[in-house]
Amino acid sequence: MIVATAGHVDHGKTSLIKQLTGVDTDRLEEEKRRGLSINLGFAYRPVGADKILGFIDVPGHSRFINTMIAGVGGIDIGLLVVAADDGPMPQTREHLDVLQLMGVRDYILVVTKIDRVEASRVRQVGEQLKALLGRPAPLFALSNTTGEGVVALQQHLDTAALKFEPREGEGHFRLSVDRAFSIKGSGLVVTGTVSAGQVQVGDSLLLQPQGVVVRVRGIHAQDQSAVLGRRGQRCALNISGDIERGAIGRGTMLVAPALSELSTRCAVRLQLLPSAPFQLKHLSPVKIHLGAGRFGAKLLCLETERSLGAGASILAQLLFDEPISVCRGDRFILRDDSESISLGGGMILDPAAEKPPKNRSQLLQQLAALEHDTPLEALQQLLLEQGGLLDFEQFTRSWNIRGDEQQAMLEPPFLLRGPFIIGTQRWQADKTQLLERLQQWHRDNPLREGVDPGELHNTTEQALYAALIAELVGDGQALLRGGILSASGHRVASSPQQQQQWSQLEKAFSLAESSVPLRAELQKLSALSDKDLNNALRAAVKRGDVRQIGVKRYAKPQALLAYTDAVLQLGESGAVFTVVQFKGATGCSRNLAIELLEYFDKIRFTQRRGNERIILDAKRADG
Repeated sequence: MIVATAGHVDHGKTSLIKQLTGVDTDRLEEEKRRGLSINLGFAYRPVGADKILGFIDVPGHSRFINTMIAGVGGIDIGLLVVAADDGPMPQTREHLDVLQLMGVRDYILVVTKIDRVEASRVRQVGEQLKALLGRPAPLFALSNTTGEGVVALQQHLDTAALKFEPREGEGHFRLSVDRAFSIKGSGLVVTGTVSAGQVQVGDSLLLQPQGVVVRVRGIHAQDQSAVLGRRGQRCALNISGDIERGAIGRGTMLVAPALSELSTRCAVRLQLLPSAPFQLKHLSPVKIHLGAGRFGAKLLCLETERSLGAGASILAQLLFDEPISVCRGDRFILRDDSESISLGGGMILDPAAEKPPKNRSQLLQQLAALEHDTPLEALQQLLLEQGGLLDFEQFTRSWNIRGDEQQAMLEPPFLLRGPFIIGTQRWQADKTQLLERLQQWHRDNPLREGVDPGELHNTTEQALYAALIAELVGDGQALLRGGILSASGHRVASSPQQQQQWSQLEKAFSLAESSVPLRAELQKLSALSDKDLNNALRAAVKRGDVRQIGVKRYAKPQALLAYTDAVLQLGESGAVFTVVQFKGATGCSRNLAIELLEYFDKIRFTQRRGNERIILDAKRADG
């Protein structure tokens, strides 16, 4: 469990941590000389057999608010400290604003320096502190000088730590670096609070935005040597790679390789503080605190308002000056460009936002769906209620969802088709519409066999369109041959001239001496010109009314039945047979027997093995 102090300068935060842990978190010589915290301080207290209570001590002076913000990401409890003699001060309010904007839900209220005032003043400040928080929270009054009241707070924290359940390591590993230093004999060490996932010794990670691959050589979790660090823990990682300590600034992200993409445009829900002293205009330059880092950005308002007043809440985009590593759900603090005032904060909704369209109604609906607490709730809204579709890889990367955590999203009523996740209802509707467009095309073009699939493509995403065609073909509702798409059962309509040619050709088949006649015999009996015969035969073969057996020989399907029956008898139970045996069984000439068997080989009804054949697939006996 991790606890962070908050409160005005000189209200006893650092002294309180020392009382609770025995550790002086003011490490710098300047901090000790001035009696003023400048940097983040860290201390740990063992609780029970296997629990560690971690403390982050933040500076209270207004000049170091950026450092304070960097220290409170990912904490479990905010320890709001107010001195009894001063009462709540400006930094008390600002620190509480920061904690609330960062999503901290649990607080402990502490009134210090009670040895300097009357009991009535202690009660008064306690009531002021409760009113400031605006919700119930444990309240402790104590003196860092005399030690009065410290044990009660210590016992409360120990009890909370013992009951605290470590967070599961959902998602890929992420840690925002708040310190980087070198240790003689060990090398480069970075520290921070793990915001997602887990890491083990030997893992390879990415330093972002540099894109440098590093290897984890050692881990300290909650100030103890460990082989694994997980979400919610303070970790120090000993890393090796092609990077110098000076290149790792506060806010550098250490992430799993799967989170390699960076963002420059993010969609957000933004909440301005009621105390914001001025309006914030569209495209105003601002400073954004994310994790332990701060970044320059411009604010783009997505809703109708072009300027925001105190207390306003809107959907917006942040256009960052430089690429950053960010995920959906990350909390941020928004300050003015000069970093003198905290204006508000919010949450990242879409780390991979695109330039907004002129008509933003659909975009605003999508972003509202992304405000749901869980990815399944967001998918329910986006795919089922709004009927949309999503790039599944992008969605899971934005929400930082590992592959082994995705199964619940790939079950009905959701489907993965191509790269997209889509609701079953929309998928079936899209399939039905595509089949209807294909059938309408056939009605409009009765003399054509089929259509180039590109002609039917509407506004559907190309990858999804390809998946729709593939499923129609797989379901047997459509055929795709030679790049031509047709509905199953479709037959090309014939013109009067084509019908007359087929009538003459069909009569020629009935008059021919052989059931598998040569082309020359068919031409003689049909009295068709060479060109008309070619057209009639080509059309009949496409329709399936005629089979081309060889270069110059054709047959109607029913005429082949006697020959396929002979093959089935000869090849029964896997027996092999020869051309001579087939000739004898059918009474045909040697040349015809060879041509027929070669045709059967071609359609994979039979297979030649030297001078013999076997049946390869009896289901293909229909030719």
